Amino acid sequence: MTDILENPEIKSALKLLHKDFVLAGADKASNNVIIMCKQYYVNCIRRELSTDNKIYEKCTPTSNEIIETHLTYMANNKFKVDAAMHQLPHFYGIPKMHKNPPSLRYIAASNKCTTKTMSLNSLLINIVSSATPSIKEQE
Repeated sequence: MTDILENPEIKSALKLLHKDFVLAGADKASNNVIIMCKQYYVNCIRRELSTDNKIYEKCTPTSNEIIETHLTYMANNKFKVDAAMHQLPHFYGIPKMHKNPPSLRYIAASNKCTTKTMSLNSLLINIVSSATPSIKEQE
């Protein structure tokens, strides 16, 4: 049995659909696919990134310069970064259809980026340190 997404007619129809629409899994119901106007989606992302909430800020270095800075820092601190991780996090939104009115949940996904190794090591250190009583606590 062939994969339906390999069918040339299906590929063509999806390409046409993607021209004006975004398909995304719904928040809290990832098996549901939401079809949104691409212009609306892009405007929501731009509005979120341009708000004065001090979470995001414009920076002048290029993506490659930021990645090189990360790699240098990681190498100086003895962290090995796999070549597949030589990327920056990407930003996207998933529809929250359980809200009234529906809105987007914004995600800065870093599953394959230059700081992933350091994040994993920090997580492990936090887990071990929280599970191990400190010397001070034992006295």
